[in-house]
Amino acid sequence: MRRNSIFLTLLLILNSILIYSQAGNVGINTTTPGSTLTVSGSFAATYRSVTTSGTVDPKDYYIAYNGNSNGTLTLPAAINGSGNFMGRTYHFKNTGTAQLSITANGTELIDNQSGTGITTVNVPPGYYAFFISKGTITGTTWELILLSSSDNLPVAASTYPFSTVSTATRQNLTASTGPYITSEIHYPEGTVINTGNVLNTVNGKFTAPTNGYYMFYGSTQFDNGSVPGAPNFA
Repeated sequence: MRRNSIFLTLLLILNSILIYSQAGNVGINTTTPGSTLTVSGSFAATYRSVTTSGTVDPKDYYIAYNGNSNGTLTLPAAINGSGNFMGRTYHFKNTGTAQLSITANGTELIDNQSGTGITTVNVPPGYYAFFISKGTITGTTWELILLSSSDNLPVAASTYPFSTVSTATRQNLTASTGPYITSEIHYPEGTVINTGNVLNTVNGKFTAPTNGYYMFYGSTQFDNGSVPGAPNFA
């Protein structure tokens, strides 16, 4: 009776999961798999949440770091020959309030398109990182596919470098109380910032010609070279 119960249970499980094969392809819930593996339905993988540093497990897939202090997660060491896991992917999300660092194992490196490889990728709070194994055992064994913020744009740099262009090519604009820009400005390099008349010279407002993100850099140089007597500049 017990054997019959086990057999009946297995039969019910197999009936609920429809697996087909066609021309070397395998399909789940589809009779016409067009890829090596085709799943006609939802897909689930391992989700793990951690709050401290540790090693990424071979069974991991998605790891959320919810720590309140800086932590490091170390990618698995590369394997030569049998057991090589080329193509394995890992997803990381920093859901905590501190810095998360994803580091390669030992002397291995991460390819971040810099040409030389790096040992560590920092994932700030709110950011997501996606990695894939290259299958190599030395050098850049991992590739960084994506590093992005899930809720906002990256913080803009807080440095404002001044131009190093010679003062011989400086512009002369008469100071006034406004409007602050009365005509289009040609940079010393010849760049025109008012292409398409997107700048309203009455109120100084800029209208973006197309949708998207825009970044503006600017610098101002003050001198007293045109003031008679060259008084001290405050």
